[in-house]
Amino acid sequence: MRFGSAVSIAVLIAVGVLFTATPASAQTPIPDLSGQWLLSADVLLEGETVPCHFEGLANIMQDGTMLSGNVTLGLITGPAACPPEMSAMLSGGIELGTQVLLFGQLGGDLGTLDFSGQISPNPGGGGDFIVRQGMFAGAMGVWAAQMVESVLQIPTLTAVGLTLLTLLLLGVGTLLLRHSASAG
Repeated sequence: MRFGSAVSIAVLIAVGVLFTATPASAQTPIPDLSGQWLLSADVLLEGETVPCHFEGLANIMQDGTMLSGNVTLGLITGPAACPPEMSAMLSGGIELGTQVLLFGQLGGDLGTLDFSGQISPNPGGGGDFIVRQGMFAGAMGVWAAQMVESVLQIPTLTAVGLTLLTLLLLGVGTLLLRHSASAG
């Protein structure tokens, strides 16, 4: 085998490896939203002109497309009518499609509220909510969330990609051995 044709074969194998590499998110269409999230929420209470601004943490557990967890928020700014802190249980789910949509309910100090929006582990997401029951029924607001420890998604190789990479490495090793044997 001539050196030029061996290089051509190695290049073809390398191109095959590149095209068979798939990001981890493509292998798992349901994003993993489990973990701790930084959460902020703004809600405009009836009769107020300034919204209540809350910040805190949400701990989310996930089972397939179903979500559950708890939320604890503290008041950062807002009028006297705003509760100083809120805690709630979360239940909801993920709707897959061209976007990952989040929906569900929170029940706690503010009342029972329905929320929806777009979400991903990185960079996070946001949406809106409406309070359905409780002393603040009818109040509407917006929320934003970001995962506390987002893990960088590293492209992974499929079984075919790993096989092609192994063949490429064996081919290059053989070429190097032949080249060093003919030089010496």
